[in-house]
Amino acid sequence: RKPLANTRLSYYGTPEIGDFRDPVDDVSRNANNGFEKTAAHLMIDAPFNINSTSPEAWQAILSGFRSQSVTGVDQDYSSKTNYTGTGSPFVDNFIPSGDDNDLYAGHRRLLDDQLADLSAELINEIRNRGVAQTLGRFLNRSNDSSNSDEQLMSRIDKAILEAGLNTSQRIANSTQDDAELIPRPSETQDQAHMFAQSLAPETGAGLPGYLKQQDILRALAPIMTARGDTFTIRSYGESLDPITGAVNGKAWCEAVLQRLPDYIDDSTAAWDLPAPNSNNAKFGRKLKVIRFRWLSEDDIS
Repeated sequence: RKPLANTRLSYYGTPEIGDFRDPVDDVSRNANNGFEKTAAHLMIDAPFNINSTSPEAWQAILSGFRSQSVTGVDQDYSSKTNYTGTGSPFVDNFIPSGDDNDLYAGHRRLLDDQLADLSAELINEIRNRGVAQTLGRFLNRSNDSSNSDEQLMSRIDKAILEAGLNTSQRIANSTQDDAELIPRPSETQDQAHMFAQSLAPETGAGLPGYLKQQDILRALAPIMTARGDTFTIRSYGESLDPITGAVNGKAWCEAVLQRLPDYIDDSTAAWDLPAPNSNNAKFGRKLKVIRFRWLSEDDIS
């Protein structure tokens, strides 16, 4: 089998190419469409749970391209150019023709302390809004929230704002004066706009050098997940003297389990909903023990 374009994905089992394709002769809601079956045949190598509240974990993930160069083109688009710089690069969805100092045609780099601030603000948003059960809940604004800021922007967008990573000219109060709605790039004072609450607070919003949620997701998307599928379980047992009740012995063990795509009863396909009240509906997917070890008292102290 050929390697996958996304190198963080690996095959689960021995799928055939037909397992990933839509059926030619059955285009309907009931068809076993390829996109619905793909997850049953693929696994992510070292996924990252976006509900993590570890600042070290977030900073490590966001620093994945630290000190790396960015391949782009020169200013007249005649040849390739490698743009270097300090910090971790974040690239927009186009080929840059400038370095991290070029707001209009370059890219963005964040220093370690900026990433630390962003990680801290992300964790604040995660804790304030609660666990995102889906990627959609994490990436979109919270329409059902009573907090107006959460209604306006996602966790990542709010974290970028609170960390002060985009500090260009600000948008001020709303106005009804059409003359003040005309963009003025050379204006040094705050500008007024109608419905300012619905706009990004910086006039450079959307430009390549302006840090956006999509820039962060380009690096995060291949590994992000809204839940963990690997669990570490520790158990403890002891034996007692039947007469005195004294503890004669103690034992600790640790098992690492991984949830698999298959149901415990594999007569139901992994992409189908299980029958109501069935074992698959009650217990869900299979769990596989991938590591087991006995622990000493020093291991748990």
